[in-house]
Amino acid sequence: MKLHILGPAFGLPSIDAECIAAVALIERYTQGSSQAWALVASHEAAPGTRLPFLQVGDETYSGFDRIAQYLIDTSGSTVPGLATNLTAQQQADATALSTFIKSEGQLLLDISLYVSFENYRNRTRSAFTKILPWYANFVIPPQRRHQARQRTQHLGVSSLDVDDIHDDVIDKPSSMQSEQQKKPFEHETEKHARRLLGRKDTVRTLLQKPEHAAAFKLNAIADNFFEPLQELIKNHSNLLGTDQPAIVDCLAFGYLSLMFYPKMPQNWLASTMRLKYQKLVVYLGSLRDTFRVDAHPDEALDAVSQSEKGAAELPWVSPQTFGPIAVISYIGQSLFSQLPLPKTDSGLEHLPTKRQPSFLKRYLPAVLGLTSTSLALLAFWAYNNLTWPHGEAVHFFGRRRLVDYGAAGATLSALGSLGLQMQQQQRQSQAPVQVDVTVDEQVSP
Repeated sequence: MKLHILGPAFGLPSIDAECIAAVALIERYTQGSSQAWALVASHEAAPGTRLPFLQVGDETYSGFDRIAQYLIDTSGSTVPGLATNLTAQQQADATALSTFIKSEGQLLLDISLYVSFENYRNRTRSAFTKILPWYANFVIPPQRRHQARQRTQHLGVSSLDVDDIHDDVIDKPSSMQSEQQKKPFEHETEKHARRLLGRKDTVRTLLQKPEHAAAFKLNAIADNFFEPLQELIKNHSNLLGTDQPAIVDCLAFGYLSLMFYPKMPQNWLASTMRLKYQKLVVYLGSLRDTFRVDAHPDEALDAVSQSEKGAAELPWVSPQTFGPIAVISYIGQSLFSQLPLPKTDSGLEHLPTKRQPSFLKRYLPAVLGLTSTSLALLAFWAYNNLTWPHGEAVHFFGRRRLVDYGAAGATLSALGSLGLQMQQQQRQSQAPVQVDVTVDEQVSP
C-alpha cells in the first residue's frame, strides 16, 4: 500500500490539506492493523487521478473521500484506530462537516498561502522550491496561485497586498472611473479642505482603507469557519463526540494544521485562532499528538537507505525520478494547457440520475427503427411488383416492316430494295449531259 502526496512543508507531511488528512488517516489505520505502507512525495498524479491517491497493487484510489471509503470497505466497516461505528445522526453530521470544512477551509488556505503576496513570496513559494524538481517549480506554484485567486475572487479580498491594490484600481468598472472624471472640482475642493483642516484620520476613513476593509472581511470569513467547529468541541474531545478521532477529524486536522502551524509574514489566521479560539487550538494539538505525522522535506527527498527511513517518523520512500523525455513531455503539456483553447467539461463528474426519461427519449429509437424497416420493405415490394414487364412478352405498337413477316417478308424486302436501286440507276442514265463547244471564228480579209 503506497500513498502519493504533495511533498512536506512547514513541519507537516504535505503542503496540501487533503494530503495531510490522508496521511493522518493511513497512519491511524496502519497503527491499528499493523499493515505496512509507504509514503511517496510526488508532484504529478497518475492519469485520471489527483493527489492524494492510494496505490494498492494495480488499483488506485484518488482523493481523500475515496481513500477513506476504500479503508472502510476493506476493513469491514470498522477502521482500526478510528471511530467508524457511527449512528445515523453522526454519519449525517460527518457528511455535512466534511463538505463545510472543504468549502470554507479551502478559501481560508487560498487566502493565507496564495492570495497574500507576502506569504506566497516568502513562505509558500520557497516551500515548493524544496519539494519540487526545477521544471515543476515554474508550473505548479503559479498554477495553484491562479486557481486560488479564482476561487476567492467573489470575496473581494484582492486588496490584501500592495501588488493587488493596483489590480483593484485597474479592475474598477468604467462607470466608477467616469464618475471620478466627472467631478474634478469636488476632488480639488476636498484637497484644499483637507489642507486647512489637517489630515487626521476618522473612523470612516480608516474603515475605507483597502487594508483595513480586507482585514474586516478576513476576520468575518475566519469566524464563519472557526465558530461552528469550536461549538462542536465545546464539551467533547472530537467533532462528533466520539472517544476516538473519526475520519472527519482527520480532514479537520489537515486544514487546521495548515492554518495554524506555518509561520507566515501575514499571520492573521493563526493569530485569530490563538486569540479567539483557544479550544480549537487545544483540539488541534491533541490531534497532532495522536496522529504523529510531523515531517521535514529532507526526510521525504533523501529517504534512500533503510536507516534513514527508520529515523523518520513516516515511512518515506524515494520519489520517482523522471528522464529527459518525461521532463520535456511534462513541460510541453504544461505549456499546452496554458493556451487559450475552449474549455471542456473533462473535469466534471456526471453522477447517475434516477429521473425517468421523457416520452420522446423513451420511444424515439423504436419509432425510428420501425419507420426505417417499413420504408425498406416498401421499396423492395415496389421494385418487384411495379417494374414492367415482369418477364412477359414485349408488345410493340406501330407500323410493321416487311422483315417482320418471316422469310417471305425478307424476300419481298430484298426485291423492293433491288427495285429501288434499279430506279436510281435509270434516273442517273437519263440525266442530260452538258457539252461545252468552243468555236473558233476566222474572219477573211
